[in-house]
Amino acid sequence: MKRYPFKSKLLGNIVIPYSIISIILISGFASTIYHMVENQRYHSEKRYQEELNSKILNIFDSFIDEMDNVALRVHSDSNIVLFYTHLSQDKNPENFFEKNVLQSIELASVVNTINSPYHPLWRISMYNHYGDFLSVGAKTDPGVVRGTLAELNVSEMMVNLQYDQFHVEYRQRDIWSDYFKSQYVVIQRPIINEYSKKIYAVVEVEQDIKTLLSRISFDTPDIKYSIYDSKGNYVYGTAKEELDKNWYKTSLTSERYGWTVNLYRNNKVGLNSILIVFIAMYIVLIAANFALIYRIAYSITKPLRELEQSVRKVSGRNLTVETDDSTIDEIKELGNAFSEVLMQVEKSAKEEQKALVLALQSQMNPHFLFNTLSVISSKSLEIGGEEIALMCQKICDMLRYVASYDDLVVSVSSEISHVKNYLDLMKARYEDYFSYEIQADSAVHHVKVPKLILQPLAENCFNHAFKDVEPPWHIKITSGLDGNYFFFTVEDNGSGMDEKQLEQIKQKIDYFSENFKEKYKELSIGGLGLVSAVLRMKMANYNVDYAVETSKKGTKITIRGEMV
Repeated sequence: MKRYPFKSKLLGNIVIPYSIISIILISGFASTIYHMVENQRYHSEKRYQEELNSKILNIFDSFIDEMDNVALRVHSDSNIVLFYTHLSQDKNPENFFEKNVLQSIELASVVNTINSPYHPLWRISMYNHYGDFLSVGAKTDPGVVRGTLAELNVSEMMVNLQYDQFHVEYRQRDIWSDYFKSQYVVIQRPIINEYSKKIYAVVEVEQDIKTLLSRISFDTPDIKYSIYDSKGNYVYGTAKEELDKNWYKTSLTSERYGWTVNLYRNNKVGLNSILIVFIAMYIVLIAANFALIYRIAYSITKPLRELEQSVRKVSGRNLTVETDDSTIDEIKELGNAFSEVLMQVEKSAKEEQKALVLALQSQMNPHFLFNTLSVISSKSLEIGGEEIALMCQKICDMLRYVASYDDLVVSVSSEISHVKNYLDLMKARYEDYFSYEIQADSAVHHVKVPKLILQPLAENCFNHAFKDVEPPWHIKITSGLDGNYFFFTVEDNGSGMDEKQLEQIKQKIDYFSENFKEKYKELSIGGLGLVSAVLRMKMANYNVDYAVETSKKGTKITIRGEMV
């Protein structure tokens, strides 16, 4: 009887039939999965785009609402109404306010009080058909104003504006001045005397279109948009003309203001779809390979027994499979592939641990950013110049520190610098009501610790400790060595904590310390502070302990970590 080499038998009896069957199965399955995934992606993208478009429209409506609220307050202010009612008797074509400085200052003060201190409008103007014009905000040119009032048909405008109506329009230029080259959104409302039911003037509020656009931003080139006013005129956007069929389009129109937002999103196949299809094909291929291995086991016992014995020797420290004695190249390759898989498992485990730490770090409460930005906004109303620039620089330093993920641990000196920036901003906010001191031992400057240990503890002083305590407030931060341990202390003169609060902190730390990899997602976004600091020290493999000393006169938190 004719004998055939082993590889020939393997090729004829197993490999070729398996290859044909696997190609048919993989092709059919992959095609089905692809269409299912693509259909799901399409509907998901559509829902996302509709939600995003609605968000943009809500931003626009809020923007116009802010302007209209100011217009309504001017429209209904009794002092302004009474002033323009009296001016109706003065039919002098010259602007009353140019010759009556005191009255001009008095009325401007009323308008400035109405204007928002946090989102001030570009300009607020009031005028009647006699040419009595007063404006606050951006500079106006008297010559341009006279020409504009002559062009505007103010008398007809006053007739057309009903009591409870307003007019919204988009202007491509400043009609009150030649100083500014910008575009504006404008709202007009009548100034009406409640008793006589007559319209005596018009109030017009303006806002630079750039203020609206600053609230609408996208970090991806796959999204484009365009904004049209109620008359269908193009206002602004990244897609002035209609895009081709490679872009999804959604369109929403404001029911209140009649403006329309068109949103376009790229219609290309996403990487996620390709990845899903690839994984599906890979799973099918692996399953088929296991079937092939099972079939080969009946005719190749000895090499597989050797491979089995070698696999049994695999441990946490020995991640190799020895197949050097095998006479079959395919078995050798299978052993080598298995070794590579084990190495990938080890690598994936390390990457998982790193991802867990980064995930917890990314839960940092963003409220301190909003608080510091509020400080800058408040200070800008009082002063300007170098102090604001310094505060902005400190915030930039903090943002760069928080956003950097190159290292999971940083030096103690970096942590001290970060918390000092935060405390400097709080000092600028509260001035003489707040003070702090930092005592940092140079011996621990180069000690490595997880990022964002100190700043959340300091922030908690303002969020909790100082909440029900009258200033002056004080925070003291200390770092140093205690034998083979480094330590941090954060001490305040706040309201302290009761036994219930201390027990809750202990329970949280105990709960999350047990099987932290499974429970870290349960940590709320606002749950930073002592709990997060202790847990992240443990995640970084530090032998850590903590202590809380508290009374009605304040709280002292101590965190210790063993030197590594």
